Amino acid sequence: MGKVVMNTPAIRMRFRRHSHRGISDICGDGRIDVINTGRVGALDGPLNRSESVGWVVEGSKNTRWRVEFFWPLTVPYWIIDLDEDYQYAVVGQPSRKYLWILS
Repeated sequence: MGKVVMNTPAIRMRFRRHSHRGISDICGDGRIDVINTGRVGALDGPLNRSESVGWVVEGSKNTRWRVEFFWPLTVPYWIIDLDEDYQYAVVGQPSRKYLWILS
């Protein structure tokens, strides 16, 4: 289907430090392969990489995803806003603990 690439410079979260890049590859079978990379400790620190798989929640009209980082842990992601030209997306979680602005 296609790839979505997002870059988020200089963010600071408990599990991610500094620059971050994520690639979501939306496959034809409905699977979403998610690859996240980020620098640890500093902008020139060691590279950290994680891979996970996601899918669109049935009946959500593509607005709700589940992402599995490791079995059996899955995390909900909600597409809160999406630019009509796909220039940005706002993604959050039902807990409202995390929010991402992707561009």
